[in-house]
Amino acid sequence: MIAYNSQTVSNTAIQLDSGSGRGMSDITKAVVTTEGAAIRFRIDSVLPTASEGHILYDGDHVYLYGEEVYNFRAIRMTTADAIIKVSYTYLY
Repeated sequence: MIAYNSQTVSNTAIQLDSGSGRGMSDITKAVVTTEGAAIRFRIDSVLPTASEGHILYDGDHVYLYGEEVYNFRAIRMTTADAIIKVSYTYLY
């Protein structure tokens, strides 16, 4: 099963929300694409800041697997909000 969601990344760190009503622990992988602005992210459950974490620039994408999906946290890098588009794959 595959789900899709779009989320705004602003000045407060967020975690992924599948939007499907299913638990995040059922997700086996995800692809995250940024639009409109750069973000910073971490996959260790620690909150990123505008100056700390991995960078995804506008148009970049990252693949997440297993626990990385649940632990993903993101925040915008500049004063402009970003949109992330996320596709999820579930166990069943």
